[in-house]
Amino acid sequence: MDHASHTLDTSCAGLYVSQIETLRKEIDAAIASIATNDSHALQESVMRQEFLAAGLAFLLRQMKSELPSSQHRAHILNSADRLRHTVQCYSALLQHSGRSITVRASLCRSHTLPAFEVRGARPVRQTWSCEM
Repeated sequence: MDHASHTLDTSCAGLYVSQIETLRKEIDAAIASIATNDSHALQESVMRQEFLAAGLAFLLRQMKSELPSSQHRAHILNSADRLRHTVQCYSALLQHSGRSITVRASLCRSHTLPAFEVRGARPVRQTWSCEM
């Protein structure tokens, strides 16, 4: 779509490439929302990702009856490679975030357990607090 990048490609293959690129940008937006700790934006992005993934599955079924041209195949492979790289980064970030959340939750649990200190004849209860 070198010369046709300014025109709309309405073939299934052209729409498929466009949808892949849109999904890649949406994943980039999710990564940014994680970086800024914006859980609402992340939830919105995940919903859009699910919608886009369903659209890709639909277009793929439609493309089975229409073989893409060699130019479209090259664009599909190129877009798929960029999407794969973005998904790998997203996956690594989510795995790291999940481990961080587990560590924080564990730390908070350990600091909210009651601690007792004996002063005089009776124990005095102390607690730790932890905010996330």
